[in-house]
Amino acid sequence: MSSMNITTLLSCSRTTVLTLRFKDQSLITLTRGGRDFFAASVVELLQDVSAIVPNLRELTVHAPSAIPIPVMAVLRFGSLHRANLHMSITGTLSERSTSFRSCSRWTCLPSKPSRCTGTSDTNLGAVASVLDLGRVRELSVTAYHHLGQGFLYNMHLLVSRAPSFLTHIEIVALGDMAPSVDGGRLVDVFRPLLARRSLQKVTMILTGYRLDFSPPDLSLLGRAWPDLRHLNLSFSLLDYNMLPNMGHFLPNMYELCPRLEFLHLPALATSTGHSAAFHLPILPDCAIEHISADVAWFEHKILDVAWSLRRAFPRLQQVGPVDGNDGWRDTNDLVRALQDKDYATIFEHVAKYLRAGMYRPLP
Repeated sequence: MSSMNITTLLSCSRTTVLTLRFKDQSLITLTRGGRDFFAASVVELLQDVSAIVPNLRELTVHAPSAIPIPVMAVLRFGSLHRANLHMSITGTLSERSTSFRSCSRWTCLPSKPSRCTGTSDTNLGAVASVLDLGRVRELSVTAYHHLGQGFLYNMHLLVSRAPSFLTHIEIVALGDMAPSVDGGRLVDVFRPLLARRSLQKVTMILTGYRLDFSPPDLSLLGRAWPDLRHLNLSFSLLDYNMLPNMGHFLPNMYELCPRLEFLHLPALATSTGHSAAFHLPILPDCAIEHISADVAWFEHKILDVAWSLRRAFPRLQQVGPVDGNDGWRDTNDLVRALQDKDYATIFEHVAKYLRAGMYRPLP
């Protein structure tokens, strides 16, 4: 169907939801001029749609990634509640501009919460310069490859443009599994977020990066975001010699973020440096339901850790990643067994570790 037929059809309807899908079978044989013409046709159609359907609430566009579309073409829809854009977008009309594959959502009505999400192949520098994030409350970016220092730099620029009332931030870098980029200190990279005190959900999954993140940095985040409910940090550490001690930082995080429900960190530990027995204060009002980490170093016996966690956090449902290693699985199984008074599982655990010489038999 031609663009003229589409716009004629739309002008006779009260369309509020629209999906445009552009086929790409013949793109390989297109010349540069042909690609420019294709991009211009998409832009013209989007401009016509924005004028003909002023009350459009939801727009989905699937365009070939080989054809960059100027970002201004998708910023003309003033009444959208949601936009899902699967296309390569440039910050300007120039083909030399940095492009990214975007799957974006935002709400333009000031009376409603706003959301802007996107998936990035390279960096967001050109696009961030023209995006208006003034009403955005939820911001999500996912990058799949071509990562490096430039990605973190662009993320710093992007979050610095976010409004003070931002509530959700999600930045996911799915690069090479082996950490290869030294990213510096996490709180320096994302320092602008420390001023966004309304944050409730923070996710930073930075595969392929090594970052400096110490226990004092964790306290800094807690003080910055008192309404935090969900904290998910996953990346390799530059230094694994100083890990957050569960016996200290968990009660501290409860004091700083009393509504925290989900906590995942790059690493955590229990240290026998202060006491041979692992102990946590009882926190009957604590909302925490999930505690996990990429790396865990327990110097205390798992049964002691599980007992203290179960006793301290009455709402705890999951300890360790769902697909965690044997240590995490044993800890989580014991927490559940203690909750359910499943003594068979508890005795089975003790017997297994007695056989391994990890528990001292009673006299």
